[in-house]
Amino acid sequence: MVIWNLEKDWMKSICNVVCAGVLLLLVSSCSEKTVIASIIGYNHTHDLAFAGFTVNGVMGLNLAPESGGGGETCCVLIPQTWRPGLTAKVAWEYNKMADDPVPIPASQEAEVEIPEYKYPGKLQVHFYAEHKIKIIVSRCAIDHPFYPMKAQDRLPWASYDMAEEIKAMKRRGERNEC
Repeated sequence: MVIWNLEKDWMKSICNVVCAGVLLLLVSSCSEKTVIASIIGYNHTHDLAFAGFTVNGVMGLNLAPESGGGGETCCVLIPQTWRPGLTAKVAWEYNKMADDPVPIPASQEAEVEIPEYKYPGKLQVHFYAEHKIKIIVSRCAIDHPFYPMKAQDRLPWASYDMAEEIKAMKRRGERNEC
């Protein structure tokens, strides 16, 4: 004969529910607020084309030498607020130009650090010679005077005369909010 101990079963059930609730609370408090960011690519090389690239598995556009910024793909999730140690996994393939006798380099992949951003914006991937990559998250385009990148790293895209542009922005009542 089976005798049910209702008191122990009832206590065990309550304990399970409480433990599950605490676990759910802990998991949900660990998640961070994210926002959707489109992906833009820039090819700063003068002799390499890109057959495509991905950021955390999301496809970016093909890039001819010294091109980019003309189109966006959708989308990756980024934290609404930047945090130290933030990275993205970027993978890319090179493409051969039609008359180029040089063999194309092998496909590449890298975990790229995302520098601090004040506001969430577009995730902008910059490709340089020797398989180097930088990622910028910004609401501004590469030719904006406050784009968060050194002028020499922006080339071949033109940079504004910073002093003149700052004066003009102040006259228009604009602020630096890239």
